[in-house]
Amino acid sequence: MQLTGNRFRPKVPGVEHEARFNLLKGSEPLVKNAYVDSYDWFDSDFAEMYPEHKWVTDSVLRFGYKLAQSEQSKDTVTISNRSDKPVRYLKITAGDMLFIFDLPARSATKLAVPHQGWHSWVTAEGAFPDGQSLPVNGVNFFHRDKLNGPLQYCLSVSENSISIESPVIDGYNGNATADKPNVPKVANCDSTNGRP
Repeated sequence: MQLTGNRFRPKVPGVEHEARFNLLKGSEPLVKNAYVDSYDWFDSDFAEMYPEHKWVTDSVLRFGYKLAQSEQSKDTVTISNRSDKPVRYLKITAGDMLFIFDLPARSATKLAVPHQGWHSWVTAEGAFPDGQSLPVNGVNFFHRDKLNGPLQYCLSVSENSISIESPVIDGYNGNATADKPNVPKVANCDSTNGRP
């Protein structure tokens, strides 16, 4: 994987920098110029937020801070491809930034993610091999550090969207608020509702 663009925040207001990536398999380009993140003068940049990186498997790349701690966390994200075609890539942000490549159709994988205190935010986007995009979706989970067990997130890919839910706590996105969540918790990650 090659990171391109500018991974550092600009030094002056009114300018935005953007990081992107290319993925090559041997000499064959699999993903070209895909969006990673953008930064203005007030933001922390990619290098500050994600100073370490590691290939977890041949198809999972993790960027983060103190990766050894992330990998031992009890918080998890289960990623399920419920579509009938493989996913070329998913970019997931859940404390760490995870890139998952070539997720087979009708398959699932589970990864540890760092615990996000008080309030957690999970977001994902991606694409299929034919170039069809999976638009970004993000969900807030306002747990207030009152949970007795680890946080669990369920990320499900359908034919044209990504849903994010939890079997532990209700979430919210869009115009909803922590007091009026609009993403109800599910029984488990095998029973997600598949909402966009």
